[in-house]
Amino acid sequence: MFSLNDDQISELNKFKVLLDEHKMKEWFQKELDASKYFHSIFKKMDFEKRDLPKNELYSLCDKVVAIFGSTQLRIKGPRSTIESNNPKEFNDSLRKLYFSKTPIVKRFDDFLSNKRVGLSTASAFLCIPYHNEYPYFTNFMYEVFEYLNIDNSQHDEALEQAKKEFNINQNTSEPCEDYFKSLVILRDIKNSLNLESYFLVQNLLWNIYEQSRDDEDQVDSSETTSTEIGNSIPFGMESTLRDFLAGSPEVIEKGLSLIQTEYPTVVGPIDLLCKDKNNKYIVIEVKKTKDSDKAVGKILRYMGAIKDEMKSEPRGILIMYEKDTKVDYALKTLNNVKLKFYQVNFSLSDNPNNY
Repeated sequence: MFSLNDDQISELNKFKVLLDEHKMKEWFQKELDASKYFHSIFKKMDFEKRDLPKNELYSLCDKVVAIFGSTQLRIKGPRSTIESNNPKEFNDSLRKLYFSKTPIVKRFDDFLSNKRVGLSTASAFLCIPYHNEYPYFTNFMYEVFEYLNIDNSQHDEALEQAKKEFNINQNTSEPCEDYFKSLVILRDIKNSLNLESYFLVQNLLWNIYEQSRDDEDQVDSSETTSTEIGNSIPFGMESTLRDFLAGSPEVIEKGLSLIQTEYPTVVGPIDLLCKDKNNKYIVIEVKKTKDSDKAVGKILRYMGAIKDEMKSEPRGILIMYEKDTKVDYALKTLNNVKLKFYQVNFSLSDNPNNY
């Protein structure tokens, strides 16, 4: 039986007070309003018996983006998600998700089978109208679980409980299985903190995630002030290097074209997102600090986010200043991440450049 330990509950309670802040209360009200909007559409259009027209489907997608942000819908746009699917089939799968008496695992898995619908989008559609029963789940929550030190044994306990409780079997897709395993963990968070809604769980975890990122940035900043250029990119230079590479992506690899710098994903911004000559997504990260594990873990998280959002298998390129044996070992079993090394030429002279 899965349960959080006392230390994990204590850590969560430290952040619970943030939910009482005015801006968080306002955000919770917006989430509640979105839930009411969903139900008003269901009632107005008699969705349990009739299909929703495209304009109403677009409206629901817009609410998902407004409330939960970085999902496939935000990256590609609500219209592309709806228009990538047969309207009747999409309506059928959404109607079954909400109103069918078949097991929720089957309904959720069927909805996941729609084009441009991944775990975060599917869970958002389920959470908004039924936020007391089903949580929203997306990639940043993995980092919060790690921050809380939810270990492998606890993850195994949550999975076993999900399998028994929701009748997960060998035909269940991996994303669906992952959702219900996470539901077990998130439900324990909700119950342990006496939260009335999974909206509040989402808001709480987002605050923890933001705090953990701030802590990491402070560590990164202290490390990048080092004058030892061989250990890390000098302070203030990482954006210059990124901008140079953005302006000349073919320096990295012939045929690369830039999509965006600081590309937003559910797990943070990618330094550079590009496409290669074969139209394949390339995630490019510049290693800024001496922490090799963070560098490898970060690019893999970003690649996972792009895979989820774009429904495509990306490649990764990690750009470093010097060889790092830890990184070499970390990438030995990966065929989709490549290492590149940059060089910096800098000197001082008593004479100006035009002499």
